[in-house]
Amino acid sequence: MDVFSAITHLGGTDEAGARWYDTRMAVVQAIKDGHSFYTRTNSQVAWLGVRKNEHGTEYVQTYADGQWSNNLLSLAECPV
Repeated sequence: MDVFSAITHLGGTDEAGARWYDTRMAVVQAIKDGHSFYTRTNSQVAWLGVRKNEHGTEYVQTYADGQWSNNLLSLAECPV
């Protein structure tokens, strides 16, 4: 990924095992509405939170062990 990469869509499976796929902005709004999202790699869990860049654009980023991380960009792309 280069420095201009940005997440446009997110997806995964919910707790019932159903697949989901939505825009970044829909996930941002869902988090702001009180829904929770996380990633799990092996047994490591990182929660998603909403951040704003220097231009005011909202995006999602993982938060684990007291630190924000850009590890979403290193995950495989979600199949639609």
